[in-house]
This record gives sequence, C-alpha cells and structure tokens, in this order.
Amino acid sequence: MGVSFNTASKRNYAMPKQANDYLENKYKDNLLRQIKYYEGADSLLEQDSFYPFYEYDNIQPSDYINYAGFAPRGAEEVYINNLDMVGEQVTPAAPLKARIDPKDPSSIARKKRLDKIALEESAKQTEQQQQMADFYSDRMARTGLHEAIHSTMLDRRKGAYPNAINQMLKGTSELGVGGSTTNFLGKRVPVGNPHVYETKLVESSYDPYFEQNELITQDLTERLMSQPVYPFMPKNASMDPAVRPNFPYSTWNMDKPGGPMTEDGIRNFVHKTTEPFYEQLKSDAEKGYIQDSVYATPSHLWGIRTQGT
Repeated sequence: MGVSFNTASKRNYAMPKQANDYLENKYKDNLLRQIKYYEGADSLLEQDSFYPFYEYDNIQPSDYINYAGFAPRGAEEVYINNLDMVGEQVTPAAPLKARIDPKDPSSIARKKRLDKIALEESAKQTEQQQQMADFYSDRMARTGLHEAIHSTMLDRRKGAYPNAINQMLKGTSELGVGGSTTNFLGKRVPVGNPHVYETKLVESSYDPYFEQNELITQDLTERLMSQPVYPFMPKNASMDPAVRPNFPYSTWNMDKPGGPMTEDGIRNFVHKTTEPFYEQLKSDAEKGYIQDSVYATPSHLWGIRTQGT
C-alpha cells in the first residue's frame, strides 16, 4: 500500500512551530501514531499532512463557518480551520497602574493595594484566556484526528483500511448496505392528510458510503480522543454526543429501509459496530504495523494470515 504523507514539501505552507509542537505532544501516545504503513516510516496520524483552509484550491468563504475540517476524497492531505492558531500562547495583559497623589501620603499604600489587585486580576484574565485557547487547540487537534481517519484509514482509494466499513456493516441494513454506491436511501416525508400518518421515501442522490463513513468516523474519533470539555461549562449543562445522527445527512440518508432509527439507536448501533475494528487497531498499534485482516487486505489476497477468514 505504501502511501507517503510527506506532502508539505510540495507546498509553500510551513506549520508554525507552536502548532507543530502542540500536535506532536497531543498525538504522541495515540494509537494511530503507533501504526506505520507497509512501506516508509509515516504513521496513520502525521501532522505533516495537515494544511489550513486557505491552502485548499477550492476554498469558499462559507467553509470557515460550516466546517471545522475536511479531507478531500482520494487525497492524502487534510484541511483544518484556523490551524495556525493551534497551541497559541496568550500574551499576559499589562495590569493597570494606580497613580500617586503627592499631596496625599496615604496614596502610596493605596497604590500598592490597588496594584496588587490589578496584577491578580490580570493574571486571572490571562489564565482564563489560555484555558480557552487550549480548549480550541484541543478541538482542532481532534478535528485533525477525525479527518485523518477519513483520509489515511477509511478512504476507499488511499486508506489503510479500505474494507473496514464494508466489514463493520456486513450482514446489517441499519445504515444501508455496507459500501453501497446506490442512492436508494432517502428521507421519509409526510404525504396526504396531515391527520393521517402516511409517508413516502424521497430518494437521495448521495452515496450512502459518505454517511456511513461520517457516523463511524465520529465514533472512532471519540474512542481515540475524547471531546475536550468547555472550561466554563455550567454545572447543569451537558456535552453533545460524539456521534451526531441528527445532522442533515443522517436525516436524508440514514433511514433503515423499513423506517428510520432513533438517534440513540444509531449511536448504540455504530458504537457496537466499531468495537471489533477498534480491537484490530489496538492489535496493529501493538505490532507497530498494519497486519493482514479483513479490514485492510483486499479480499483476493486473503490467506492464512488474514484474521477473520
């Protein structure tokens, strides 16, 4: 398979040192960093393949609002929103200084007291700003991992595990036929009398593999790197689930042919479905390379060393 991900040399972009150091530290113990390709030294998670949005030829202004990152199909690189800001270190704000009234001897003591308060407030503000900067850096690092799963692992042309989704969905129909390129799935819409629950299936032009890939990648991302917690989250607030089947693509394409699944049903199904593949990743990480398996090896090369055959 031997795919090289050292694409930075082909471009003018140079990742800032603070971003590279942050990602290096964040990824050093990740399972995907431990798995090497068949040839070469690159692992499945290398920030050398990361580029900011503005490096993408077809970038649109709306992409900055709508996307945290994306991985073009069949491409080696991934694109991360605000990548240059990863690892940002907040510059402490200069504290305010109280003035001395030369005619008031007590103003010297008052100035010391006020200067101390201002210094403490400045340090507190800087700490809060740094917490936010670290939160966004963690989110961008997680986005990079998510997009790497799309490109280096599950991409059908260049991924290390091109059979993974087919195998995970083998024998099921909950998310559509694994690896299907048909468009028989769609959205169920009400028809007829509004007081009578009757629906019809409106076909979608999208490839179900895209939606299968996204939901499975969301679950694998959470397994490999938990969502960062917002530093100032209210006590009664809760984080969104890692697998989000309420997105438009799941509304349109993730209907089971006999009727739509619930959101929790999809989450539970996807999590159960990815478990065997996640165990394979752990085994490959322990070995340090991609072993023969039904997830990675083309079916015409399956043999005695291919697990699951």
